[in-house]
This record gives sequence, structure tokens and C-alpha cells, in this order.
Amino acid sequence: MAVGLFGLRAQAQEFTPFRIPLYIFNVGSEDAPQYKVGINLQVGSVTDGSNTPWRMYEFDTGGTGFFAFPYSATENTQGEYSLSYASGNELSAHLSNTSVTFEVTDGGAPASLQSNIGLISSASNPTHPDKSINQWTERLPNEAPLEKYFYGDFGMGLGSLPSTANTPNPVSLFALIPQFGNSANAGFVIHLGDVPASGVGKGLIGTGWVQVGLTTNQLEASHWDATAKMVTPSGETFLNSGQKVYEEILSNGTTSISTSPTDGTPLTFTNIGIVYDTGAPNTEIHPVGADAGDYSDVSQALADALANGGSFSLIGQPYEASNDSTILDTPVGNVSGLNSIGLSTQNVIDSPALYVNTGITAFFGKDVAFNLQDGYVGFNTVPEPNSSALFGISLLIGGWYVIRRSWSGYRRKKAL
Repeated sequence: MAVGLFGLRAQAQEFTPFRIPLYIFNVGSEDAPQYKVGINLQVGSVTDGSNTPWRMYEFDTGGTGFFAFPYSATENTQGEYSLSYASGNELSAHLSNTSVTFEVTDGGAPASLQSNIGLISSASNPTHPDKSINQWTERLPNEAPLEKYFYGDFGMGLGSLPSTANTPNPVSLFALIPQFGNSANAGFVIHLGDVPASGVGKGLIGTGWVQVGLTTNQLEASHWDATAKMVTPSGETFLNSGQKVYEEILSNGTTSISTSPTDGTPLTFTNIGIVYDTGAPNTEIHPVGADAGDYSDVSQALADALANGGSFSLIGQPYEASNDSTILDTPVGNVSGLNSIGLSTQNVIDSPALYVNTGITAFFGKDVAFNLQDGYVGFNTVPEPNSSALFGISLLIGGWYVIRRSWSGYRRKKAL
């Protein structure tokens, strides 16, 4: 059958994959970068009655459900959805069934989806009073409340977020991209390119894409250099596609810290939880629950590894007969998005034991596929772009900046 650029295996239904542009931001400083990913959307319920702006939202595979700030607001009110983030941000929202319109790469017509989102009614970061989110009612409608660049959190976690107890006619929130199309939409691929070079500046610094749907080759586990098995599905399904819903802890596996290149007995934890999170700027180990008492050992091992050239590895459970299920294997360093390994006692996902949040580090330098149909995460190393590709990226960034100014008065911010 003829299906154009992307071919699909013969199925009862067809779905042609397409790509949505992503935007890479440094929300930190030039000396201490903190990378975040944005997605540019038009949300039907974010309007002043006549103007529905395109706005940038954080693309966050570690969050569940799309939380969007309203066009403007004057007060904080508790909604039927609440979510706390590792950053300290706390959001509450009301249910909104609305249209969400996405950009499409290569000049394609925008793609729209009707779905349930959370329209933010309350937002704060109690632990960081200087954060822009604490002034969200004053910043709207013309200034982004989240990290000064984003108008909400586009949660792409593959679990579900139920409404609070005693909500009439309760409805759960889900990631939107798996809701496109039909059962032939088997998953998605995230491409961010290589970790940004040092000194690239602040604000918008690069681009990537998320591919909605998988091609014939991408549906085969053998296409990927490494594959990590997903946990058992929750039993829920995504609207439209009917694909399986999973959990925020998407895989289990093993993590190790070698304190030096010759360390023969690395500190190792097995059967840990793994969260794949574009929304976290660094990889972070969480000794919580049954493993909370191991905090001091992990802290010492990381300090020794940083001082002595040690390394950190994260290995998922292999998918079927996969020969490799490596997610991360890196020297321990202090470069954000590349080799910085943090440690936290936070347990915002209520994990029963130690888990690792990959942070954005697991996505730089790779194509990362989430195959919901077969239940695995695939990783392929991608080559660094050549000079002509970098030139194309700079043109796209410049074009986006001009368009954004004309769409919604977006202004690029200075140092946070």
C-alpha cells in the first residue's frame, strides 16, 4: 500500500506518522545551564474571547497530564487536579475539554486534537519564593509564569492522573500525543540532538522534534541499539488510539556507581524504578522508601566517583531477547544534561523503593522511542549534526522567534 514518506506494516487501520517541532531552552545561566524542552501549542480554552494565542509549554515526559495556564487570572482557587513536581512547583487545575493545535514540521498543516486538559487555577513553588511561578497571576497574559518561558506543563508521562476524591463525574488526565489517530498509532519518538555546547547562551538555543506514530522499521525492536522493557500496563487505555496506559515509573532495572575506573565492587541497586523525564535537567537518584537508609552510601559513592573518574550506569530490564538494555552509561561529572548525577530524598511519585529519574540526559544524543503497543523504550545513538544542519537549525530558531513575536507578543527573556 502507498503511504508516502512513512511506511506502515499492513494493519486493519492506518496511521501516517508526522513530526511536531520541539524547542530547547537554557533556563539557567551560561555558566550553569539547565536545559528544558518546549512545545508550541494553541489551546482553545486559553483565550480572551477573540484571541487564542500560540504559547510555549514545557514538554515533560516526567509529568502526567497537560496543565495549561489560562489566558489571564486574578486569583488562586483549588481545582480538582493537583500535581507536585520535583522542582517544587505545585499546580492545581480544573477540567477543560478543549481543542489543542500542534505545529507540524516540513510545512505541514497544523494538527489538532480534542481532549481533556487541566486549566490551571492555582500555582506556586513554596520552597523557591523567587520563582516566576509565584507571580503567575501578575505575569499573565503576556509573560510566561513557568521558568519565564513556559505557559504550562505538557505532561507526557504514560500513566494517568485521577481527579481528587469526591469529584463529581471524575475524569482522569492523560498524555495527549498517544491520543492521536487510531490503534495504528503505536507510540512516539523523541529527538533532541546532541547536548548543547557550552557557552551557547540563554533562552532558546536549539530545536528537536517528536514523531507521532512509529514507522515500519521503528516498530521492530531490532531497529534499536538498546531496548528497555516497560512495566505491566495499568489496564487503562488512551482515547482514540486505544493504546495501553502504563505508570510514571515506566521501567525497572539496575543502577551502579563505580567510584573509580578500577572499582571492582561498584555500589549497585537492583529492581529499581526508572522514570524517563525530559523535564528534569539532570539525572537524579532517589533513595526513598525501603532504600531511604542508603542515602549516605550513595552520596559518598557519587562524591568518590566525581573525584576519581568513576562512572554511573542505568540498565533497564531487557525487552524479549534484546542484547542490550543500557539507558545510561557515563563518567560522573558536573555538566548539566551530560554527566551530572544528583541525589534527592524527594518522593513525589510515592515510590516504595529507590528509583532513578533519568532527566533530560537520557534523551540527548539519542532517538528515544516509546512503543506503547509492544511495551518497550528504544534507544538509538544519533550522529552529531554537520555544519549545514546546524545552519538549518539556526534559521529555524530565528524563524520561530519572529513568528512567535507576531503571534502572541512573546519576548525572549534575559537571565533567570
